[in-house]
Amino acid sequence: MKLSILNKLQEITKSGLDMMDGKTLETFEVGVVYKIVEIGYMHDNKRDEDYVVLADKEHFYYGGMAITKTFQSVEEKLSTSELKEVLKDGLAIVVETKMSKNKREYTICSFVEDSETK
Repeated sequence: MKLSILNKLQEITKSGLDMMDGKTLETFEVGVVYKIVEIGYMHDNKRDEDYVVLADKEHFYYGGMAITKTFQSVEEKLSTSELKEVLKDGLAIVVETKMSKNKREYTICSFVEDSETK
């Protein structure tokens, strides 16, 4: 089989985003600062909603509902060129957990200065 045909077939079965290629999946740690250089979204067919995928230079991370909403707001408020500019140098975030009214723990992120990034 020709390589170009194989590449096309592999694209059909590929799960994920191009930004995930060559990077390893990691889980966010509370209190650690991450320098995000890429933002993407994947669709959850079971829930029929998108969720954010964030990447630094070596890893990618799945964001929950609260982090997804935060990054959707970022993309609404910043122009495409502003977002590219911010991501070029890395967008520093820190992750923390909160407790909902229903006593369920969820994860949020805050934007911080980019000192001591992971």
